Amino acid sequence: MNTSSLYPEEVDALEPTNPPGSQQSNVVSGPTGVETVSGSVDWRVLCFFILWVLGIILLVLVVLQILCHRREKKEPRHDTTDAKNKNNNTVAGETEDIENFGDNTAVENEHRRRNDGASSWASLAILAFSMAVACILSITTNSSCTFLTPTQVDAISKLGLWKADLLFFQDEYDTDICYSTFRAPYYIADRPQVVARVTAVLACVVGGICMLSLLWTIARSSSAMATGDSDRLARSKSQIRQLMWPLLLTTFIQLMPLCFLATQYCPSSDSCSLGFGAVSALTATYFWLLSAIGVTYLPL
Repeated sequence: MNTSSLYPEEVDALEPTNPPGSQQSNVVSGPTGVETVSGSVDWRVLCFFILWVLGIILLVLVVLQILCHRREKKEPRHDTTDAKNKNNNTVAGETEDIENFGDNTAVENEHRRRNDGASSWASLAILAFSMAVACILSITTNSSCTFLTPTQVDAISKLGLWKADLLFFQDEYDTDICYSTFRAPYYIADRPQVVARVTAVLACVVGGICMLSLLWTIARSSSAMATGDSDRLARSKSQIRQLMWPLLLTTFIQLMPLCFLATQYCPSSDSCSLGFGAVSALTATYFWLLSAIGVTYLPL
């Protein structure tokens, strides 16, 4: 790509320099465009590895919760009518056995109620954690300076949705500073970048509203469980279920910033590599989808 139309001709002569007496940096670019120090693991790569491991563990927990809940629903539940039916087929001398049967039924129902409560709190904890991680990663997508790393544009070393490491603004002794692209007189934001910016912001807003709605509903559910208000508890569960569609919408919107790969600064498929911001968007998409599955099928 010809960079002369983006920056003055004098910029082509600029080269990253090190301060006098300084040593050459051992920073290299990894396959995803995330800078790594040779001989060590970048903390960002480690964070993403931990997040994906946690995401897989949460997915397994969601599946186990759903399977256990369905198995419990298939098991017969005893109530006091069973004792009455048994009373019709017994003699007078078995009254004590019937009373014991009723006591055992009450204990069993209480045990089931406690298990259902614990399962509900576990489901809510999974949902809250998934949405919180997704919301943080969605914000990171907007704030990152390394959404893409152009390899065929000499004037740009790192490119984010709103910031970039532009050679035109580089200081003589500091070549790793990101500046807002609104300050660059020769930088042009094309249509793919505008779409990526808008959808990234929408994902933050819609996802943040979903997370706040969940937390508010959890607080109302806690007070309803404390007071024994079953009607308000049922309404709270219904409100959580209704978050499925906004979360699915957020999942779709969170993928849209990847259209930034079609920008003019990436003229070919191998001219840009994914950076920290792009990986954040992909990871956030996974956690939004996991949250949508959770609010739909998890026992509440």
